[in-house]
Amino acid sequence: MSEQIVPVTPNLAGALDRSGLTLRTVEQSGKKLNDQDAFKSLAHQLEELTVAVLQTSASLSLIGVEPAGARFDFGPDTVLATKVSECVSYLRNDVTHLLKADGFSRYESKHADSALSRLKALYSMVLGAVRKQVHDDLVKASSRSASVLIALAATVAEAAEGGRVNTTPQPVTGKLPKGL
Repeated sequence: MSEQIVPVTPNLAGALDRSGLTLRTVEQSGKKLNDQDAFKSLAHQLEELTVAVLQTSASLSLIGVEPAGARFDFGPDTVLATKVSECVSYLRNDVTHLLKADGFSRYESKHADSALSRLKALYSMVLGAVRKQVHDDLVKASSRSASVLIALAATVAEAAEGGRVNTTPQPVTGKLPKGL
């Protein structure tokens, strides 16, 4: 397995926020979706998230730069890469044809449900990939010293308790390896 660690760009962070809001709104409404009212907005949100994930791999130079900040593995053999590829195919083929036909029903939810299912899956996979990288970083950093582990634990505990955490997406940065 080859890793391809990419940053959570400000564009991706925004797309994740909007996708999360969309998913919470659908969940909290308790209403059954219908294709005419929901499909287009769900498909566009899926497209935004899919494109934002794809853009992460092109957001930095490929030579000598390691992504810093929030990041995740978007290697070609990851489940996430496979899901993004499936979403691209769905958007380019099924969604494109459906939008051209524009014959959505108020009484069916087949297409809206399909777009919603894909949006949920992609959203969950991206967040899961970020969580995995955070976990790997915590394991690596905490092995350095007790003081590093305690400082990290304090920061995580503060965030977990709803403390003040900077949630503004930061510009993509990278650090050059030593010696460059």
